[in-house]
Amino acid sequence: MAVRFKRCFDDEIIEAMEKFGVKNLIKAIQDLRPEGVDPSLREFAFDIHMRENNELMVYYAGTCLLVISFNLATQGKVRFKSKSYSTAKESDVQEKQDCAKSFSVLKEAIHLDCLEGTTEKIKHFLLSAVKVANASKRKFFNGASEGYWSSRLSIEFGRKWASGKKWLILDRESILGFEDPVEKSDGDRAIFMEDIDCAVESTKEDLAQDHKWAKDCSKPFGNELDFLAIGEDKQLICIELKIAKNGDGIAWGPLQAAVYQKSFSKATADPEIVLNIKKMVRQKVQLGILPTDALNLIPSNGFESATSVLAVTDGKDPASDEYWKRAREVNDLLKHPLSRSSIFKISCTADGKLFLKDVTTTL
Repeated sequence: MAVRFKRCFDDEIIEAMEKFGVKNLIKAIQDLRPEGVDPSLREFAFDIHMRENNELMVYYAGTCLLVISFNLATQGKVRFKSKSYSTAKESDVQEKQDCAKSFSVLKEAIHLDCLEGTTEKIKHFLLSAVKVANASKRKFFNGASEGYWSSRLSIEFGRKWASGKKWLILDRESILGFEDPVEKSDGDRAIFMEDIDCAVESTKEDLAQDHKWAKDCSKPFGNELDFLAIGEDKQLICIELKIAKNGDGIAWGPLQAAVYQKSFSKATADPEIVLNIKKMVRQKVQLGILPTDALNLIPSNGFESATSVLAVTDGKDPASDEYWKRAREVNDLLKHPLSRSSIFKISCTADGKLFLKDVTTTL
């Protein structure tokens, strides 16, 4: 099969990371509590995930602050990259110039023997990058932003996961890879997605026959699943996140989630992809990104099933009732090869704890 999903590290790279105490660096980042963030939410500021090519990605809400490359770990070296926070122009605000300056000491490959001393420099850069992000108009760490909720859920159901929680989130922004360019009409992705794309168009056409609002959906869903998770029954779960103010996203969310579910269900027919997912979980436990008990959810063989979830943050959008109704209509029309999605509302209790409510049958 031409599809791949490999967000685990090479064995020799993991061995070198353990030898040089990379787990301590990860914990130091997780324990950072940046200023300019609600004190009750600071523990959710930095979210860390594994990526292809032996890289760790450090998120602050919906923005990537830092990529840490361990490709040279067997040679005792580590490299750092930051697309948006490593440079500044003379005309930029002082916060951005200070941030670029703090990254300048990370530009060259650093020996892992020096990682303990480098940790303070990394922490300084990350805190500087948060100031830049907070000063932007995008409001990255805002309770109404999808980026904030992405990090919050990823951490609540990731490194803070405990037995009894509905989901164990393994990965965020999960993408299936193909050898051919995505835009190639007869390439690997087009062949892999052919039956799914046909089902999507058929669903849209069926909806458009009876619903005027469904006639204008020409925007594609994209190829990035919000969360890949494991459920309490060791099944694979594809979770699509929408915030309350995203009415169109809520309406079409069951279909989008179903597309990802079918895609990952097909992909995990490949034993190598299943092994890579299991390996990713084990390595995340080794590195302190997931808790030890997460190992109990790894199935002994393959994933017997895959399900889809639309998770929607609670809000007071006056138009939300209409969009919830549309979501039900979309979900009810899903048919083979697509499957209906479970739909959850996410809210916070008075003491700040997350609460999930299954509203699939009560919309």
